[in-house]
Amino acid sequence: MTAVVLSTKRVVELVDELMKDFEVVAPVESRGDLLLVPIDDAEEMTIEYSNSNVSPKDLFFPQAERLFEYSVGRGTFRLRARPERRRRLIFGIRPCDVAGLRYLDASFGGDITDPNYWSRRANTKLVCIACTKPCTESCFCTSTNTGPSPTTGFDVALTPLRDRFLAETLTESGRRILKSHSRVFEPLAEDDLAEKEKRVVLARRRFKRRVDVARVVEGMNHLFRNDIWESVAKRCLRCGGCTYVCPTCYCFDVFDWSRDSSGERLRHWDSCQFVGFGRRSGGLNARPTQVERLRQWYYHKFSYSIDQLGMLGCVGCGRCVEACIGNIDIVQVLNELARM
Repeated sequence: MTAVVLSTKRVVELVDELMKDFEVVAPVESRGDLLLVPIDDAEEMTIEYSNSNVSPKDLFFPQAERLFEYSVGRGTFRLRARPERRRRLIFGIRPCDVAGLRYLDASFGGDITDPNYWSRRANTKLVCIACTKPCTESCFCTSTNTGPSPTTGFDVALTPLRDRFLAETLTESGRRILKSHSRVFEPLAEDDLAEKEKRVVLARRRFKRRVDVARVVEGMNHLFRNDIWESVAKRCLRCGGCTYVCPTCYCFDVFDWSRDSSGERLRHWDSCQFVGFGRRSGGLNARPTQVERLRQWYYHKFSYSIDQLGMLGCVGCGRCVEACIGNIDIVQVLNELARM
């Protein structure tokens, strides 16, 4: 691991330098919201922030995108796909969202990879800022082992110290970033690494919301027909907000639009909480009730994902709690499951 120090006074200078090589995406305050968006000037960003209101997954998996266009001529057929290949760097991504991208990597990877997702992912570098306290009152990332400090998946990790950041990297891409901009960094002081460890421990103690995830996962083996799903589903309004803000939800639908001899295929986000999500041709619906749809959401995150990908489908960011207009709190639900 390579480690150096970055003064807080030189963060803007570093980002200005990075913008010469990358499209930089950073946290920006906009009308009361915090968003991760492309910036034109480093002064636009804020580094003293909680977390973005929505996850950065739309930077890799847009809410709506064109997969390809086609045209048919006399004896010809042309197919045009234009995956994005711009170089991009996300500055200030939080550890839970780095973990969310690791989950999407596994979901869109494997034997059959998604070219649109990977054209963006492969050309994006991640500069993560560790958390010193819970981002919101709903955060429980220490229970899912995805925070407050990142352990993998980043190119550069910044841990806030007193008046500086400890900058660490695990990847060759990260080392190149530190080397290319070495003039803004300083060597480690003797106690910087020890101070970082103390601050991580202190940060973990500040997280009061906890879930016994191992007990929840074990309980999923016998809770499929439990009455809790009907009780929680009564509060669900089927808006899909939880799935749209979630860093790991990736359900989508595909539409073909044609005009005479040409057309395009579009991909849009979908949600397992929508009535039509499980509908098949002929009218059969695999999950016709909200009880079944809500249960599927929990089982996918805390059972099926472990079987299929070897990891939880939840990173503990708490955004679903903030977004739910039915006041469903995933931590309360999980703790109730853990007690059964």
